[in-house]
Parts: sequence; structure tokens; C-alpha cells
Amino acid sequence: MSAQKPIRRVTVPQIRVRKGGEPIVSLTSYHAHTAAIALPDRSAI
Repeated sequence: MSAQKPIRRVTVPQIRVRKGGEPIVSLTSYHAHTAAIALPDRSAI
């Protein structure tokens, strides 16, 4: 059985604090399968 990590929720204020710092990677996905493949490497989907 695989253990799932809890989803890290990021709020708008947290994103604003990161401005000018570490880049944020985002992805738009139209299918759940594509999102599941990309999820581990993305900051936001």
C-alpha cells in the first residue's frame, strides 16, 4: 500500500510573499490523468 502525502495548500498571500524569490511553476491541465503525472514537480495546478 502506498502512502499519500498531504496536499500543500498555497494561499494568495503566500504567493505574494514569494514575489522576487523562488520561481513558482504552474500548470493548467484539462484532464485528471495529466495532472496526476505532473503533480509531484509543480507548485500549482
